[in-house]
Parts: sequence; structure tokens; C-alpha cells
Amino acid sequence: MTKNTIRKEASQTSTFSCKEFKIVQSESIMKVSTDSILLGAWTDIPTSCPQVLDIGTGSGILALMLAQRTSKSMITAIEIDQEAYQLAAGNFEQSKCSDRLAAMNCSLQDFSSDKTFDLIICNPPFFSGGVLSESPQKMVARHTQKLSHQDLLFNVKRLLSPEGLFSLVLPYVEGMRFIELASNFNLYCTHEMNVRGSENKPIERLLLTFSRTEKAKVIDSIVIEMEQRHKYSPEYIALTQAFYLNM
Repeated sequence: MTKNTIRKEASQTSTFSCKEFKIVQSESIMKVSTDSILLGAWTDIPTSCPQVLDIGTGSGILALMLAQRTSKSMITAIEIDQEAYQLAAGNFEQSKCSDRLAAMNCSLQDFSSDKTFDLIICNPPFFSGGVLSESPQKMVARHTQKLSHQDLLFNVKRLLSPEGLFSLVLPYVEGMRFIELASNFNLYCTHEMNVRGSENKPIERLLLTFSRTEKAKVIDSIVIEMEQRHKYSPEYIALTQAFYLNM
């Protein structure tokens, strides 16, 4: 199943169900995608991780996945769009981890905190040009007008704890540029996952983890779908099976 397939399925229902939680979605905002599922399942979690920040939570998928993967982390999820914020807040309230999840309706630039975060996660806007979406909400989610990569990195550096990790997903070219840009903010890529939609396709996405400490980078790869069989690859199943209902 590819990213487009998941988005098509999600658009046919108002709910996306995982094993331990459900996501109520809206037609006007970005749906749960393979990007989100991969990032939430793959993200490195520090050994000590009391505070997590999800930037641009949308309907809350990444925050809920991290709540499932941790037992004590307090997760703050910020969202600039009012409708998406309300969806996320409702999804958090229905979760069994509701006491560890908090949604806030604000931009990253306006977000202030008296604490730093041990893990920051983001499925960020990545289009800097081209035709804009007709939906204002989708335009904000897909394009960098409201949150440039420079602004993202500046604020991650402001909010990340000394030993904290920052993870995100980007298309391949934008991801390579982001790695270079991050070094200007003294944030260094320590883990990279190359994502291919199927075995014979080029790298489509990069899952990236950054820290304040420069060290040798670990590079992995994953294929989502077996091209000849049109089924999930064994490595994709192993990574995500804790979340999908029918896997």
C-alpha cells in the first residue's frame, strides 16, 4: 500500500483506526499518510524522554503514536489550524493516554515553553513553490509559507534539550538540503532512513534524526511495497505492525 492509497482510503471515511487508538479526520485537512505512519513508528526515542513536542500535529497521529510507544512521556502537540487543533484535541480526549497528551492552537513561532523537549517530531511543510492547494488548510500543511525550514530549525534549536533528538520526514531532495541547512544551526543528522515506495523505485522520502552532537551517521533503508506481489515488504510490516489493524 502506498501513500496515495492510504490517503484515498482515508478520504472515504471520517475515522482512521489503529490498534490502540482512532483518528477522526476531516476532508479539509491532511489525512493520515504513510509518511506519518513511518515517522511515528521509526523515530528514535531517547532513553530519558519526559517531554515530547509534536510540531504541526494535524489530527494528532504522531502524538498518539508516540504516546503508544512511551509509557511516561508528556506530549505537547501544537497546531496552527483551528479545525485541525479541534480534531486533535478530540482524538486525544478519546485516547487511553489522554492524561499525557495536550493540544495547543498556536504557531511554532508563537509557542513558548518554560521547559525544553527531549524529543521533537514534525511532518513539516516541504513545497516551496508550484501550484498551491485550493484548500487553505492543505496549503498551510503542504507549503512552507507559514513555516519555512529556517524557522523550523531556529525554533527546534530554541526548544530542544541538550541531549534531545529531533525527527522529521521530507522528500529526498528537500531532505538533503535540510541536512545541510541544519548544520548552520548546529543540529547534526545522526540517523537517516532512505524510503522507497517499491523495490525498483528511487528513494522518495528521507526519515531524519538530528541532535546537537555531531557524530557518525547511521544510514538505513526500507521498501514499503513488494513490487511483484503488491504487498507490504517484511521490513515495513516489522516497523509498523504495532499500529495497523490488519497487519
